[in-house]
Amino acid sequence: MNNIEAEIAELSAKIAEKRRELEAGKGIVEERELVKSVIGEKISNTVPQASSIASDAASIAVKSSTTGASVPAGKSYLDYLDEESRAIIDGLVESVFANGLEKTLKGLEMQEPYIIDVFHDVLTDKIYEELKKRGTI
Repeated sequence: MNNIEAEIAELSAKIAEKRRELEAGKGIVEERELVKSVIGEKISNTVPQASSIASDAASIAVKSSTTGASVPAGKSYLDYLDEESRAIIDGLVESVFANGLEKTLKGLEMQEPYIIDVFHDVLTDKIYEELKKRGTI
C-alpha cells in the first residue's frame, strides 16, 4: 500500500472514531463535517499557526449541512481566489495525492493563514469525495 493509501485508511479510521464520539454525545453527525474536523486536527497538529482550524471544524461538526455550508452549491472555494492563491492551493492538493498528507502539511508552515484555511476546505472536499467513491463513508 502506498503512502496516500495508508493515509486515507488512517483518515477513515479517525473519521469513524470521531463519528462514534460525536454521535454518542450529540446524535447524528454530517459526514463532510467529520472529514473537515479530522483533517483540521491533522493540520493543527502539524502547523502551529493553524491551531484554530481544528477547534473551528470540531465546533461545526455537529451542525446540519444547511447551517454548516459556507460555499454555495456548485461552487468551489477556488472560485473566489486570485490566480496566485489558486495555483498555490492546487499545488498543495496535488502534493497530498502525489507525496502524501504528512509531507504536504509540513510545507504549510510557510503559507499565509488564509491559504491554510482555504487548503483545509478544498482538501476536505477532495478527501470527502474520495472516501465516498471508495465507499468508506
